[in-house]
Amino acid sequence: ETFKGMNEGKTLWELMDSIRLPAEIAIPQGHGKVPWIVRAIWEEHLGWFRYESSTELYSVPPQALYPEWVEMAGGPAPVLARAKAHLAGGNALKALHMAEAVEAADSSNAEAAGIMLDANRMILDNAGRENFSEVRWLESEILRLETLVKERVQ
Repeated sequence: ETFKGMNEGKTLWELMDSIRLPAEIAIPQGHGKVPWIVRAIWEEHLGWFRYESSTELYSVPPQALYPEWVEMAGGPAPVLARAKAHLAGGNALKALHMAEAVEAADSSNAEAAGIMLDANRMILDNAGRENFSEVRWLESEILRLETLVKERVQ
């Protein structure tokens, strides 16, 4: 299915989101997940360059622009308001991206840390606790963010 989607011109992100194992061969995903395997197949056969942007070839990641984007949006407040709306709508990943952008622009922002914490909690709640690596990563992020929120609120 991964190769089929690649040949059809689907993006990595579309394939990670859409490919599922048929019920007759579905197995527990305790140490890996189908979306991760899709990504591994993609990157093993096409490489790390996804042909989406010239920027993929160079050393400036999108995160390097987060502070500028937050400034252009009018500062942390409107970005965090949108992040909260994403969180309220159940889209923890979009909320997390936006809160991380504010974090890059203002590394002492308690509200950004709180949204990142809530987003990671929601991701963990929705993950089903099936995958050991995913659960442990999210739990460690939650502990880190709980500490960060406490430090910033004081």
